[in-house]
Parts: sequence; structure tokens; C-alpha cells
Amino acid sequence: MAFLGTFEARLDEKNRMPIPARFRDQFDAPAYLTSGEEPCIAVYTKISFEARAAEVQSTPASDPAGRNARRKFFGDAHDVPRDAAGRLLIPQRLITHARLIKEVAVVGTGDWFEIWDAAEWRARQEGA
Repeated sequence: MAFLGTFEARLDEKNRMPIPARFRDQFDAPAYLTSGEEPCIAVYTKISFEARAAEVQSTPASDPAGRNARRKFFGDAHDVPRDAAGRLLIPQRLITHARLIKEVAVVGTGDWFEIWDAAEWRARQEGA
């Protein structure tokens, strides 16, 4: 299943965010979260994380660009189980990277979805 659509959500006081209902069945195993290229959080299933990891590792570690890509992707990665209420606990490091405050936009991108600060997402959409 592809992750499609854009949804609004809120971080609670414990930095948990509900996975959109139509995405939840993709996360029987943990979700894999890492920093996105822009100020957002990329959320992968196990299968899509492994596919993206293979892409990152396709540049040899002997190449400085390959080492930097690995450090960013794997160094910021967290495996996060979905709780009984269908929420993900977002690590503080990723919240800081994405500049999340409270209101977020969950944006489907096909094989993964992204979590954006809602105001940042709206500004990007208006500027597009």
C-alpha cells in the first residue's frame, strides 16, 4: 500500500502523534523514523526502511558522501513501536530537527510518510 494524502494531527504533551487511521495497519512491526531532507520526519515501514537503507548504502563507505549519507540516515534513525492507541512516540531529537510545535501535517509520499510542522507545511504549499 502506498501512503497517500495529507492529514492533520497534534502532538500530545508526551510527544506522541496518532498515525492516521488509514496508515495504521502498515505498522504491525515498529515504525522507523529518521530526519527528512527538509525540516520534517520521514516515517518508514520495516520494508520501506530496508529499501531506503539499501539506497543509502549504495554509495560506498569509502566515499565521503557515502559516509555522510549513512551518518545522517542511520544516526538519526529510531525504531518506534505503535502504542495500543495507534500513536508513535516522537524522539525529541527529531522534533527539534523538524521544528515541530503542536499542530502537524502528515504527508503521504508513496513508500513512506512525512511529519511536518503544520505552519511550515502550509507555507511550503502556498509557495509551491
